[in-house]
Amino acid sequence: MVQLGSRLLRGRGGHVVIRFALGGCTNRPFFRIVAANSRRARDGKYLEQLGCLDPLPNAHGEKVAGLNLERLRYWLGCGAQLSRPAEKLLGRPGAGAGLRAGGPGSLPLSPRLTGQGWRGSCRSTP
Repeated sequence: MVQLGSRLLRGRGGHVVIRFALGGCTNRPFFRIVAANSRRARDGKYLEQLGCLDPLPNAHGEKVAGLNLERLRYWLGCGAQLSRPAEKLLGRPGAGAGLRAGGPGSLPLSPRLTGQGWRGSCRSTP
């Protein structure tokens, strides 16, 4: 595997971090999950968008998160670090270590995101 992340940042300092970039309005936040240089601003330029997170519950009580797991594994393989909120989203601190080692095929998402939404959608179906 090519270590593209370190080559992109050579001479500029910093390292690749997988973190949230804030979007949306004051009362309606929306987050992009991005791979970015650690020295860039939170909402500044990023290398690649890996997913999105809508933290406010929708009509079914679901908090929606979408991730491109293939690209997430790629960036973790290149040596990218997870921020603490990103680790929480993946289920527990250190969850990225299993991805680097080629762990299971799917990531354990946080029960706060999936469990509440699943129960909410089950109740709304007749």
